[in-house]
Amino acid sequence: MKTKTTFFQRDDIGWNPLSVYCSPSTGDFLVGMHWPENDRGKVNRLNFSGQHIQIILENKTCSFPHYITENKNGDVVVSAYYKHYVEVAENGGKYRYSFRPSKFKLGTSYLIPKGICTDPLLNIMVCGDNNVLATDKDGQFLTYLLNRKHTAQCLNNDDNCHLLWVGKWMMTNYLYLSTVT
Repeated sequence: MKTKTTFFQRDDIGWNPLSVYCSPSTGDFLVGMHWPENDRGKVNRLNFSGQHIQIILENKTCSFPHYITENKNGDVVVSAYYKHYVEVAENGGKYRYSFRPSKFKLGTSYLIPKGICTDPLLNIMVCGDNNVLATDKDGQFLTYLLNRKHTAQCLNNDDNCHLLWVGKWMMTNYLYLSTVT
């Protein structure tokens, strides 16, 4: 921990990094970028040495890629908080589909996407301030995992012990897979 290595520099003038995700399967870094002048966003894939590999989801819909994850099938999943979208690109970076979690209404509450994660069954979990919902790999609604009693801003799924970690003001975990399978 005594050596500092810069592997990513702002070569894209105007682009601001918002988020980063390290892929456990490839070791690549996915960096969410935003260009405020024209309200555009993109996700860059970089290898471990910091060399640019590809651009994923460069468009106006994904203008604020705040949260990024990668599904077990290689799909890249991005939560664009300010645009209220979740976008999915296939392994090669090509756009696959998008959805607004707010369309899956729970009572009078709408979910504005923040933290996201995936599970070994390729399901996608998306959290908002007071809810966590699960969709399948194609964006079809499965269930709400938490309701308004909880606060959620960030998520992580532990594949080894099947716990869903949920955080905002404190971290809590929930036995997850038995709920969806």
